[in-house]
Amino acid sequence: MAKHAKNITERDRLFELTDHRDEFLKYVGHSQKNLRQLLSEFPSVDLPINIVLGELLPKVSIRYYSISSSSKESPDKMSITAVVVKYGIETPKALTNSDKSHVVLKKGLATTWFERIYEEKQSPRALEGAAGGLPRFHIPLTIRTSNFRLPKDLKAPVILVGPGTGVAPMR
Repeated sequence: MAKHAKNITERDRLFELTDHRDEFLKYVGHSQKNLRQLLSEFPSVDLPINIVLGELLPKVSIRYYSISSSSKESPDKMSITAVVVKYGIETPKALTNSDKSHVVLKKGLATTWFERIYEEKQSPRALEGAAGGLPRFHIPLTIRTSNFRLPKDLKAPVILVGPGTGVAPMR
């Protein structure tokens, strides 16, 4: 980013951040600033799209969710149970150039997208079509076969533990 800053002060500040790890962690790392936030704070930076896509934006990893609906109860419907990830990160007073700290709301990528789709489906515009021939609320997904099986004996006691999966498989 520093190499593409047209303003000398911004360029110097960006190089300072790259040269001093503690300063970088304080300014970018601890507050979890993203590329959009950094570009808004350094407006003279004019990045070529190949740099943005090839070097700066992280590759989006696959999200795995457990199906929480029953194919026997609802054979034509599949549901997942997920928590919409939202949390605040406080920016220290020293970084805000004021006597007040600032809280930035961070949101999960996939769960926030699901929430947005859900809210849009509730709106009056929901019946309008989408461009490109895809259904308006198209969600690409793949279903993996699970090894999870309950005992055949329905009276057998079962202890269900869901580390990282929450309650979805238990439902």
